[in-house]
Amino acid sequence: MDRRRWHVGKEIPIALVGALLVQTVGLVWSIAGLYNRVDNLVLVTNKMENERYTKEDARRDRDIVNMLVDAQRQRDNEQERRISIMESLINQLRIQGK
Repeated sequence: MDRRRWHVGKEIPIALVGALLVQTVGLVWSIAGLYNRVDNLVLVTNKMENERYTKEDARRDRDIVNMLVDAQRQRDNEQERRISIMESLINQLRIQGK
């Protein structure tokens, strides 16, 4: 028999070989889990960055709200003007009816 070839001798316990195999599988499994967690964190970070509310967004929203408030104020003023006209016409009709 050729002694230069690699072989497992009887002096290495089978339990040691089994333990090394279990540790190797556990290490590979742990590393795969870490890669999975890193991928998930990258996805969450990208999502958070895409959903970030910036100062520019706040400025734009404030401008839109101000425009809506101004439009409502104009409608209210127009309604007040029309109500005043109606009241004056009603008062004139009352005076004429007496």
